[in-house]
Amino acid sequence: MMEQLSQRFSSLDPKARWALLTALLLFALLEVWLLGLRGPWQQWRKAQAERLTQSQMVAPDLSADIAEARHALALLQDSEQAMKSAHQPERLGAWRSQLQRTADQHHVTLGALTATEVADSLPRISLTLKGRYADVLAVQHSLASLDMPLQPTRWAAQVEPDNSLSVRLEAVPSSSPPASLPLPTRPSHDPFGSVRAATPAADSVADTPPKLRALVAAGPRSMVVGEQVVEIGGLVQGYRLIAVHEDRALFVKQGRHVTAVLDTPAAP
Repeated sequence: MMEQLSQRFSSLDPKARWALLTALLLFALLEVWLLGLRGPWQQWRKAQAERLTQSQMVAPDLSADIAEARHALALLQDSEQAMKSAHQPERLGAWRSQLQRTADQHHVTLGALTATEVADSLPRISLTLKGRYADVLAVQHSLASLDMPLQPTRWAAQVEPDNSLSVRLEAVPSSSPPASLPLPTRPSHDPFGSVRAATPAADSVADTPPKLRALVAAGPRSMVVGEQVVEIGGLVQGYRLIAVHEDRALFVKQGRHVTAVLDTPAAP
């Protein structure tokens, strides 16, 4: 067979033989070139497949973390803006209005309330209180529950000629949310001598709190329902309502704090 092919090739025209040889040579070169590229081509296809596989992997869902971070950032921005406006008259007026209600409940005189702007820091808030030691402490305790809380930094006191206590407070605004704190325990000892000792007759009289049928805890708009509806600061049977919680209400009468709970009727 090879001999027949050789005879046929010899019988061809010289130009045809050169064309055939050139075609065979080009075919051989093309095969060699393709064989040389096959390895890198396969490696490239493999790398492409690996990248595609990695891109299809399930990534962790960070949407909740991003939302929380944005919320925290918004709170910080609001806090920064509030701090910048803490020395403005509108802010001071809101503080005074809230503190005045508490001071009236405890028969405490609220004096000056001013602010000193401190560069690159918190403004310093100054206020004065005058009253009995325990009542002044109760008003000071309410600083943490303001809509923009105040944190005392300095406390100076002196006893006035009428045996009342005059207190000067310095405080700074706090970025923490308002605290819902119970009233402080009434001190049994007054180091300033501004609280008169209770007489045995007064101690022997038991306070009977009003009977309550419902409680509505809603911040400054809290109220209790008994024989009548009473909001914060209102009077019922001589008791002034000063705080409402989910399960109890706090009253004050003649400087004495009384807790009242819901009057639950007995089961039949």
